[in-house]
Amino acid sequence: MAFDRSKFEAARKDNLKKQQEEAEKMRPSQTSTRPDYVNLKEGDNIVRIFPPHPGKSSFIYQKSVHWLPFEVKDDAGKVTVKNRPIFNSKIHSSVKDHDVIAKYVELAKKEIESVETSADKIKERIDNLYHWQNGIWPQYKWVVYATVKNSEGTNFGRLELGNGIKTDMDKLAFSEESVDDPMDTDPFTHPDTGFGLKILYRPKDENGNKVKPQDVYTVNFNTKNYVPVAMPLTDDELEKFGEMDSLEDMFVNVFTKKDLDLMLEGLQNYDKKWNIGVFSGTDFLDFIEKVYNLYPDAPTKEEAESKPKAESNVEHWKKQEQAKISAAPATKVANEEVTGLPWDAEEEGNAEPETVGTDYPSKSMTQEDMQAKLAALRAKIK
Repeated sequence: MAFDRSKFEAARKDNLKKQQEEAEKMRPSQTSTRPDYVNLKEGDNIVRIFPPHPGKSSFIYQKSVHWLPFEVKDDAGKVTVKNRPIFNSKIHSSVKDHDVIAKYVELAKKEIESVETSADKIKERIDNLYHWQNGIWPQYKWVVYATVKNSEGTNFGRLELGNGIKTDMDKLAFSEESVDDPMDTDPFTHPDTGFGLKILYRPKDENGNKVKPQDVYTVNFNTKNYVPVAMPLTDDELEKFGEMDSLEDMFVNVFTKKDLDLMLEGLQNYDKKWNIGVFSGTDFLDFIEKVYNLYPDAPTKEEAESKPKAESNVEHWKKQEQAKISAAPATKVANEEVTGLPWDAEEEGNAEPETVGTDYPSKSMTQEDMQAKLAALRAKIK
């Protein structure tokens, strides 16, 4: 009897895709102490912001990134150029006297003005440095830990907020104060009496037309019968939150030599792409040589893993916050229980991959090493 080969078939692509999707859902998160970013969705978003981590001073931190071009090789070996985020060297480091990309832009303007004769062309090329898509000027956001309840359900994670929303939050905070009874704490983050926010995201009007930028987001307290609603956090929620890395550890003084090296690589790609010529001179590299050793070495993987975690004791929260409000009269608010937080579920986020300020193995660079590196960089761009 002849062997029946017909029962063997090639695997269907849709089955392979389904298998891949199911496998990815089952994988544990590689950044379990850094949850995904949650997003505001069109319509109403009920936002409950978490307090500062124990020992930290703020619940909200600035995040500023530049999008720079890098060569990326896929599994087949094909090289493409993709933009990747790099932290701003001034905001995210202790070096406040220098901003690497601001220095590059300063010199780029001079290069453009030296080679172009048309005022319109000069303006066009300089404007391109700041363009939201083609430029390298930083994007500024603020980051909080929060739960967001919207059309997609209730999700916990890091939430990015624009300057407009941050300004509206500040106005709400001050609106709760009085001259005779100023608040010692913000009205959003107290574990027991913190108010929820209602953020309406409306990118288009009822006719489908884009609304003015200042009207895209409307920020108010979440209210019940016109009274701001307190959204108490449970002990379990605080315990889980306490296990997460603090925002301060993510965004304060995290810019290292490794980030600077990546920034230089991206800037060189940008300089070449737009034919600017900053790297053809010596001024920028002389500046880098001057500031390079002001930035710390990146921690090794072992150093990063051995860093002690912030305590996650609920009693710490209660004592710390009670001390802040002990002198203030109790606030009468409507209470609403918040349930169904998906602490144990893997969340899906749409934020960019965090390739900055993380576990970069690095050796200490001596002055001689730096000189050799900059010499090699000079030679490479000639």
